[in-house]
Amino acid sequence: MADSEPGSEVARNELRASHEDRDRVVELLRVSAGDGRLTAEELDERLELALTARTYGELAKLVSDLPAAGSVASSPTPRAKDVVRIDCGSGHAKRDGQWVIPQRIEARVRSGHLKLDFTQAVITQPSLQLDAEVRSGHIILITKPGIVVDTDDVAVRSGHVRVRVPWGPDVPELLRIEVTGRVGSGHFVARPQHRTFWQWLTRQPRPYEIAARLSRDRLTGLLAGRAGLMAGCRGAHPPRAPGPRRSRGQRVLRVDTAMTPAEARHLAQIQAELSRLIRYDDESVVHELWIRQRYDLGAASSFAPARTAAVRTAWHEAGHAVAALAVGARFSSASIRHGSTSQGRVHGVSGGGEQAFVIDAAGQIAERLRDWSMLTGDDQLRAWLPTWRGDGGDARRFRRAIRARFGDDDFKAWRYCEQALTPLRPRIRRMARALLVHPRPLPYEVAAAIADGG
Repeated sequence: MADSEPGSEVARNELRASHEDRDRVVELLRVSAGDGRLTAEELDERLELALTARTYGELAKLVSDLPAAGSVASSPTPRAKDVVRIDCGSGHAKRDGQWVIPQRIEARVRSGHLKLDFTQAVITQPSLQLDAEVRSGHIILITKPGIVVDTDDVAVRSGHVRVRVPWGPDVPELLRIEVTGRVGSGHFVARPQHRTFWQWLTRQPRPYEIAARLSRDRLTGLLAGRAGLMAGCRGAHPPRAPGPRRSRGQRVLRVDTAMTPAEARHLAQIQAELSRLIRYDDESVVHELWIRQRYDLGAASSFAPARTAAVRTAWHEAGHAVAALAVGARFSSASIRHGSTSQGRVHGVSGGGEQAFVIDAAGQIAERLRDWSMLTGDDQLRAWLPTWRGDGGDARRFRRAIRARFGDDDFKAWRYCEQALTPLRPRIRRMARALLVHPRPLPYEVAAAIADGG
C-alpha cells in the first residue's frame, strides 16, 4: 500500500485543473500578499502562472510554501448554506478564517459584539444578503479589496453606520454585501483589516494596499486573459470586438465583458429558467422570494398585490439598466429587492455623458411600455410631467441633466427618451423577466449578456 501512494500522488498531480481550481489558488495568493507573505513581484509572477496552469501539480507548486495550501488545488468547492442565523445576546460571536460565505446571514445583536472577517473567507457567489438587527451592541465587518458593502437600506435610530472603502471604486468587485435591517443605539461598521503594532511601528503598508493595487492594475488584465484562455480551451470562437448596433436610429452598445465562472453559472441558470417559463406571463414567473419579501415587510396586504408590485418594479429597474447599456454607462448590479426607501435599484450607475438623462426617464417609460399605456397626446404628457416628482431622485436628476441639451424643455426631452427606448422594449422585457426569476441581484456582466439576447 505504501508503495502505491507516490504513484497515486503523481497521477493526481497530472490531472487537469478546472477554472474553479485556478480561482481558489488566485484567491489564496491574493490573501497571502495582503498578509505580507508575498511581495508584489512574487504575486505578479504567481498570478500569471496560476491563470495559465493546466494541472493540479502546476497549481500546487505555486502555493506549496503558503499556509493552508495542502488541498487548494484538489479539494472540491465548498457548498454555501442558504441561510446562517446568528443570535448574539451580551456575549461575543465571530466568523473568521476560511469560513464559507452563505447566501444570506440573519444577525441579531442585542448588547453583544459580532465580528465577520471576510479577508480569508471562501466566496462562492457574487452577493451576500445580510439582514442585521442591532440594538445596543456592535456588528463589525472586516473587508478586503473587491468587497462592496451597501448599507442604503439600513434604518438608523440613535446609533451609527459607517463603511470605510480606502481602496477606491475601481477595484474589481468580488462580493457585494447588501445590508438591510435596523440599528438602534448600537453601531454597524465595515472597514479593512488593521495593521499589527509591529507593522505600524516599522511603517509597513496596510494589509489591503498591496492587494488593492494589484487588483486595480494587474488582476483585471489577467482575468481578461483567462477569459480568452477559457474560450480557447473550449474550442469556442473568439469574442467579437465591441461595436455599435443600430435599431431605428438608436445607437445601442454591444457589451463584451469577461465573466467570472460564478457569473457564467448564474447566467446559465437564468437562461435555463427563462426558457422553461417562456410560455408564462410575467406575474407567473415571479420568484417566491420577491413575493414573500414584500408581504413580510408589509408593503403588500397579500401575495397577489406583492406579485404585481414585483413585476412593476422589475420593468422599472430593467428600463434603467437597459438605458444605461444603450448610452454606454456602467453599473455594478440591478435588483428588485424591496428596501426601506426603495422597491428596487440599479446600483452604482456611472457615465452616460450628455445622454445620462435617458437613464433617469427610463424607469417610468419602461412601466408604460409594459402595458403600452404611453401618453401619446401632447396635452396629456404636458399635464403629467409637472406631477412627476421624487421617484427615488430620478425626476430631479432628469431635469438637471437635460439642461445642457434641452434647457428647461422637459417635454421635448421626454419625447426624445420615448423614441430612444421604445425600440428597446424586447430587451427591457428580457431584463425584467430575468430580475423576476433570479432571487439575487444581477451583476453588470450578466445583465449585459441578458439584454443582448444571451
